[in-house]
Amino acid sequence: AEAPIRADYGPAITRLEELVRRYPDFERIDAAAYTLGTLYASNQRWADAARQFELVAGRDSSRYQPEALFRLGDAYFELA
Repeated sequence: AEAPIRADYGPAITRLEELVRRYPDFERIDAAAYTLGTLYASNQRWADAARQFELVAGRDSSRYQPEALFRLGDAYFELA
């Protein structure tokens, strides 16, 4: 049987890392950080994921805040 196909998110992670690092005042930085956090989580990079979810969770105006808080809890659980 063939091995399951797994998506390579490496290029997307690289671009989002650059976006978050270089443009912290970007108007959609919360969306970029949330997406980056989910990609880190899919690769079991829990500490990196937690950092991104913390960034989003600290933004009261973000529509991603509730989901980021939930995923942050998951990341903390995995780190424990």
